[in-house]
Amino acid sequence: MAKSRSPPRFSPIPRFSRIACIGGKYFCEINGPALKRKLFIPIKDKAPSSGIFLGEHLLPTFKHMAEKAISIGCGGIIPAELCAVAVYGISNITATDIDEKEVKKARKLAKMNKISNRIKIIRADLFEGVRKTKDYNLVFSDIAQMPLPPGEREMLHDHAGSDGWKYLQKIIEQSASYLKDNGFLSLFVFGFLGIKKRAGRKIQCLYERLEKSGFKPAKIFKYRRKIRQGGVTHSTLGYIKKIFPDSEFYDQKGNKTKDPLSCLDSGKNVYFDSYIIISKYIGRK
Repeated sequence: MAKSRSPPRFSPIPRFSRIACIGGKYFCEINGPALKRKLFIPIKDKAPSSGIFLGEHLLPTFKHMAEKAISIGCGGIIPAELCAVAVYGISNITATDIDEKEVKKARKLAKMNKISNRIKIIRADLFEGVRKTKDYNLVFSDIAQMPLPPGEREMLHDHAGSDGWKYLQKIIEQSASYLKDNGFLSLFVFGFLGIKKRAGRKIQCLYERLEKSGFKPAKIFKYRRKIRQGGVTHSTLGYIKKIFPDSEFYDQKGNKTKDPLSCLDSGKNVYFDSYIIISKYIGRK
């Protein structure tokens, strides 16, 4: 494929990735140290940044290479899975997604990148269909986690129950049945849900949930992202602030804003922090 015009400016791209224009189409190009050739993710108007960031921080160090991994909610563009192959050289990944269309897209993309022998993609609800054996080194997920306001129609790839924890909680609880001792759980989590402390006084934070299920946080990476005007986060922001009153949002200068919805409605940029949290399974007490 011939390289053509220069790509437009996108949001910050992680170090092993770049936006490339090939034959008039845009791709996120992954060029990791564990695979000599490049892998490609087709994109339209933006880089699949959350999955890419998750994929590049799957493990604490390069010394902890994972042999077998499970990806929950892989989606059709499988960015974290491609990173797992290119950056860490993981050769045995079982990836699940509940959406048949996304599964077909993911299989097609894996075939296009000639890594179908490394990634098995199945249609399943979370861990359903994955053989329950404690021989996996890693479980990772960039799952839906947007709170669903009362009366609104649920969107499969965005919403996760009334408080956003519906799928994350199940992944945390069920991962222990698949991981080896000292195996890792790697999650991409919105900061407004509460990471180290509660953002909603009656809703447990991530660290509380991890500890209860036998996990000890080992590494944490922060990624500040902009809320898209008119997007799902924008439309849900009032409800988010209601159930998570201590959640934090920022203006373009990096200052905390007490009324992020008004800022967005007036056309100003608003940001929030997302995190990749890598935890080690040490067993329940």
